[in-house]
Amino acid sequence: MRPLVWFRADLRTRDNPALSRATRDAERGVVAVFTICPRQWLDEHHLSDAKAHLILRSLEELSKDLKKLNIPLLIIEHDRFAQSPAALRKLAKKHDCDALYFNDEYELNERERDRAVEAAFTDDGLTVRRFTDQVVFPPDSIRTGEGKFYSVYSPYKRSWIARYKEQGPRDEAPSPREQDEMPCKPDPVPESIKGFDASRAHADHWPAGEAHARKRMFTFCQHHIKDYAAGEVL
Repeated sequence: MRPLVWFRADLRTRDNPALSRATRDAERGVVAVFTICPRQWLDEHHLSDAKAHLILRSLEELSKDLKKLNIPLLIIEHDRFAQSPAALRKLAKKHDCDALYFNDEYELNERERDRAVEAAFTDDGLTVRRFTDQVVFPPDSIRTGEGKFYSVYSPYKRSWIARYKEQGPRDEAPSPREQDEMPCKPDPVPESIKGFDASRAHADHWPAGEAHARKRMFTFCQHHIKDYAAGEVL
């Protein structure tokens, strides 16, 4: 098996369920991919110049981290999510990938895109493996006794806490395994995205990459979390 790992909002190698599992299932290496969708980001999501540039700088760091694992990061660009199924299927075929691994996203456009991508792969007889990420429990997994969605927050909260006490916290995904060899060369990360102004990115205010994000998290946990309830964490 050669999995294609599709990165989206999860630009990290640590505690990444899809990447971790793919590196253990792979027999012929792993290929990683990120899709840039300029018109979707501009028209539907109103992405800022700063966010677009942060994504590119984060991809630079991710590509370096993946390279240490002998995993190439490929970059493909198409205007809208609707083009993702065909683009990803074409890439998988080009690099002889017979499975697609990715972590779920839960927004409306993303859910529709992911269903279409999954259908494109399964229709061709390829394996698709999806993983829970970003959340402790998938948003639609906690329902009333009648199987309906909660319409009031407090009962939902009580149900969420009860499940957490029963199941406990999610374990961190194991560190990804280094692959024997790189199936292809990584793509260069573009310096800009059409429609976005890199000069307005304020990169000095938004350091990129997993290492910096983890540093910020540890600083918050060590020095600020005790004051969170009082609202004195800035």
